[in-house]
Amino acid sequence: MRNYINCTPPYYRFWAVANAETGLCIGLVTYYEGHVRRKRVSVGYMIDPACQRQGIATEVVSAMLNVCFGELGLHRAQAFTHPDNTAWVVLVKKRRFCREGVLRDHLHA
Repeated sequence: MRNYINCTPPYYRFWAVANAETGLCIGLVTYYEGHVRRKRVSVGYMIDPACQRQGIATEVVSAMLNVCFGELGLHRAQAFTHPDNTAWVVLVKKRRFCREGVLRDHLHA
């Protein structure tokens, strides 16, 4: 696993994702909306488009989930996905997330 610096409170955590060779930041992974007492969080990530499709998102989301379920002892992690974002849909299915529904107009402007 890549190194990270933990500098955020327990209800959200951001990790910078660095290129292993150059040390340059290529993205981030996060849990947010953390309800540590209720044992649940939401997870997300962003990866530089030039670095996508290399398994990086799978690696960093898996590492974040390992911390959530291991170190923090959480019960539930959720991921909000756009149905057209097939890469994210595939990733959450790999991590055994279950689709629970569609939030219509959730991001309505």
